[in-house]
Amino acid sequence: MSVVIRSALKTFADHAAVNKVSAEIPDGEFFVILGPSGCGKSTLLRLIAGLETLDDGEILIDGKTVSGPQTHISPEDRKIGMVFQSYALWPHMNVRQNVSFPVTASGGNAKTAASIADAQIKAVSLEGLEGRKPSELSGGQRQRVALARCLAGQSRIILMDEPLANLDPHLRNAMEEELATFHRMAGATTLFITHDQREGMALASHIAVMDDGRFLQVGTPEEIYNRPATEKVARFVGRSGIVAATTDPDGHVMIGGKPVDTGASARGSRNMHRAVIRPSDIAIGDDGRDARVTTVAYRGGSWDARVAIEGLEDTLPVTVQKRLEIGETLPVTVNSAWLLPDNL
Repeated sequence: MSVVIRSALKTFADHAAVNKVSAEIPDGEFFVILGPSGCGKSTLLRLIAGLETLDDGEILIDGKTVSGPQTHISPEDRKIGMVFQSYALWPHMNVRQNVSFPVTASGGNAKTAASIADAQIKAVSLEGLEGRKPSELSGGQRQRVALARCLAGQSRIILMDEPLANLDPHLRNAMEEELATFHRMAGATTLFITHDQREGMALASHIAVMDDGRFLQVGTPEEIYNRPATEKVARFVGRSGIVAATTDPDGHVMIGGKPVDTGASARGSRNMHRAVIRPSDIAIGDDGRDARVTTVAYRGGSWDARVAIEGLEDTLPVTVQKRLEIGETLPVTVNSAWLLPDNL
């Protein structure tokens, strides 16, 4: 089932939590809404679920208007499953009872509910745990129960509200793989919100970067990372340095007085630009310019650092395979960069 959002507006007091947001999410998509806390992600998810009402705009599910002028379809009639950060499992029910709850709540008999529950429990690899209460499960197992419950309710759209936020890093990595597998198996359209850009990039088929109630950019993870539309997107997603660039009379882009490959001559007539530099744009070698290490962090097998080059207003990110110390000097060459289109 597809989801279409048209100029969605939701205000609280005088603040627009969701400010004229539009998007088209095809059937089967894994769509991640990525942004900092307070940017409007959860409010948008609640609008899609029907837990909040629109002030303006329209939301369509599978071509049918569910929110809009004089229209508000109730949450239970939208056939949407929601996975919360807290899992929201019934503590007094065992796994099978939790998973079968949507079936019994909609009037299904006990035999049918148990059969559907057992199929979905198998789908999320929880066989043998049917009789356990949520308190007897790990965080990852409780998360899988919540996913199985969505499947049992025959949800063709699943909304996930930061479902991995409460997990430790090791379990979070494992659950990312499980969520990707779950999505391929279920085929349900999935909207997933997170503030963790690494998590979003790992899971999404498309990402919407959100800030202050608006979508700043929508695209594939590769597009968002390699071709950010704004400086705010470039700084939020991945490691980058953002510096001034100029264009010489022949259209070559110059950074710090040195020519840099941007994939094409600078577009438009502006001479001054803003350029995004990622670690992959930088080479370290004897013929490079002196760059002083300002910060360094060990990442297991490599060191992430930032280096300062005289004449550049921002430090640049580098990744190296040897130990670095703050204050030491590296020979650095900027080979390529991305010119921000909002400055062209």
